[in-house]
Amino acid sequence: MPRYYFDVKDGDSIANDAEGIEFRAFENAWNEAARTAAELAKDRFPGRLPYGDQQMKVGVRVESGPIMAICVKFSVEPCR
Repeated sequence: MPRYYFDVKDGDSIANDAEGIEFRAFENAWNEAARTAAELAKDRFPGRLPYGDQQMKVGVRVESGPIMAICVKFSVEPCR
């Protein structure tokens, strides 16, 4: 079974996954990356100020290198 690694880039901060998770199918890894990105966005973005665009990325890689990334963009704008 292939082992997938999930690396998180949040602004200038990068957290590389050293352990990874084994999945039988790529779709399972994609679902894990999507869940991870949504959970991180839910926890991190509400406290982000000032106004403007924020972005984070969950990169998925295998032993041979990166295969995909899920990018979450969040924009805070004042209403006047």
